[in-house]
Amino acid sequence: MYYKRLIDDKIDELSSYVNVIYLRGAKWVGKTTTCANRAKTIYRLLSKHDLNNLKFYYDIDPTLIFRERKPILFDEWQQFPELWNECKIYADSSLNKGEIFLTGSRELTKEEKKLYISHSGLGRISQIIMRPMSLYESLESNGAISLGDLFEADIRIKNVNSPINYENLVHLTIRGGFPASLGIKFDGEEGLIAKEIVENIILNFDEEDDEESSSKGPYQSDYMRIIIKELARNSATMANYTKMLTNIVGEDNRDISTSTFLRYRNILKKKYIIEEIEPFSAGFKSRSNIVSSTKKIFVDPSLAIASLNLSFEELMNQPINFGPFFENLVMRDLLVYADSLNAKIYHYRDRNGLEADAVLKLDDGRYALIEIKVGGINAIKNAEEHLLTIKKEIIQHNTNVKDPSMLQKEPSALIIITGVGESMTTKNGVHIVPIGCLKN
Repeated sequence: MYYKRLIDDKIDELSSYVNVIYLRGAKWVGKTTTCANRAKTIYRLLSKHDLNNLKFYYDIDPTLIFRERKPILFDEWQQFPELWNECKIYADSSLNKGEIFLTGSRELTKEEKKLYISHSGLGRISQIIMRPMSLYESLESNGAISLGDLFEADIRIKNVNSPINYENLVHLTIRGGFPASLGIKFDGEEGLIAKEIVENIILNFDEEDDEESSSKGPYQSDYMRIIIKELARNSATMANYTKMLTNIVGEDNRDISTSTFLRYRNILKKKYIIEEIEPFSAGFKSRSNIVSSTKKIFVDPSLAIASLNLSFEELMNQPINFGPFFENLVMRDLLVYADSLNAKIYHYRDRNGLEADAVLKLDDGRYALIEIKVGGINAIKNAEEHLLTIKKEIIQHNTNVKDPSMLQKEPSALIIITGVGESMTTKNGVHIVPIGCLKN
């Protein structure tokens, strides 16, 4: 069964005015399946047979690689990086649109870019990121509330219940949003796919993933296991890497250097396994009051849970431990929804200690401050007060500032995303929305 993805609409739109579309992201998120549904010719370049065939035609005449029925999919194109320039040249010569699809699960190394890439592809090759499935795409969220609609000033929500209870929420977070995991029964094995993916990341190392290997020593899988575990411990936090290294030395009793840690971290970033969410400033010019740390998340919360080998019982019975993984799940869904809205996701923290777990900024400049709470009346009340305080401080800042260029834009929406319960808009205008009611 093919589950419709939000990115499908974006691909269809791009196919109407761009010839080459590059879909990038982690392995296992469904890039190949999504593009294969549209393609009439497929080159799977992890296959030696397909790769050698492509090279054979390329050596005779590069234009021959585009002779087959279109659209053509070049799956894992980075196995043959010469394709990039040829796709750009083909796009220049063809009046048709939506003829070429590229998929890739790692970025090229600096050396590969230097050797093979002579054009950025800007204006010729459109790039989009594909992530694991959101709860709306996997049909677990009822999608009763549109994230985009919450920016409307007059919207009020009440009595919209989530179909997901707390127990199912824990199961869904352990299972994750990788297409291969959908349909797995919640019988204690729902995290199996995520565990297999983590082992694949750790053990199936490709030297092309690590452009520093020649100067920093051979890849060691036990180092990766320790580092990915520490990153999982700090999922959805702004913990700096110095602190993580200290934890590794103290808890795992391993002496890993800063350069080694960053080298392995970079491998995970290049393979789209971890992502760093940038800080947000409401001011156009001044960022002096904003803490510059990034928030670290996994592309899917299931990978963090699998890295730590946590069971359903451990997370179910200890909500405080489940919280960071739930936040990672919400951040995953927000990133998917934001992409479909042509929006961006940030986090907010100022030097006074005020913070918002996420900020959704639309391309017209409007933004929403978002707090993420698993549940609990007190936690939700505190989150509401927190968001209102940030808005009040921005208003106060604008009252006191003398230079118009230093004005800060006020948020268009204040949102609390919860784990379970019902949706509502409070008397203060703060929207409370369970993740099981949300869509783009």
